[in-house]
Amino acid sequence: MNVIIQLLGGIGLFLLGMSLMTDSLKAIAGEALRQWLVRFTNSPI
Repeated sequence: MNVIIQLLGGIGLFLLGMSLMTDSLKAIAGEALRQWLVRFTNSPI
């Protein structure tokens, strides 16, 4: 039982970290990344 709780806690922390990192990268990149993607993919986002 203890192992299952630890596993679920670890997965939860991992997913929380991924979510926070995604939000931070979006905030840092901002409009510059959007313009770069539009330029190199030839399609609007």
